[in-house]
Amino acid sequence: MTDDANTATDIAALPAWMRGIFTVGVPSAIALFLVWWMTSTVTRQLDLIEAKVDLSEASRAHDMGIQGAFLFAICLNTAASETDRARCAITMSAMNMVGAPLVGASKFTDPNRR
Repeated sequence: MTDDANTATDIAALPAWMRGIFTVGVPSAIALFLVWWMTSTVTRQLDLIEAKVDLSEASRAHDMGIQGAFLFAICLNTAASETDRARCAITMSAMNMVGAPLVGASKFTDPNRR
């Protein structure tokens, strides 16, 4: 047998991953591994960041609803007349703060005030 035939036989006897490295070369194999590792690591980290952002946005929306309820209640409690109370609703509506978060605003208003 010639040297080329011995080399082909030796290569065929190698495990598949070693034949792959032999085929593409060591620098290319290292580069491919690093690309795979970076994409898998970065993908997991981006998923974690996305989950934290979603939590943060939900918390912010909740806090804004509570703040709107307090502002609406303060406005209602300090209004001197029915006209002023109507202005509270108009102002809050213009600020896009009237809606589901303000449904609980009545618990912050003075029940004796009419």
